[in-house]
Amino acid sequence: MGSSMILRMVLEPIIESLELNDCVQVECTSAGQACGMINGADLILCAEQLHGMFIVPKGKVLITVRNLIDKKEVREKVTAAITENFSHLLPK
Repeated sequence: MGSSMILRMVLEPIIESLELNDCVQVECTSAGQACGMINGADLILCAEQLHGMFIVPKGKVLITVRNLIDKKEVREKVTAAITENFSHLLPK
């Protein structure tokens, strides 16, 4: 199983717990394919060792994760990024 699939499995319950299912779409792909899709994303989540592969356009948010299966690390980083950059999506 690739890192994107692992992150997806960790991320989806976090998105659900934040009640963002209706406004968030999770895509998982290889780093090479992601480079071609990055302009269509608002938030990019990847393994720390892969972050150098991406040129992040202005206005996009890149989150790197050290331990892909650390649910606490992923939750903290994703929640902070959403709160800081996309707070209008969070339920009141």
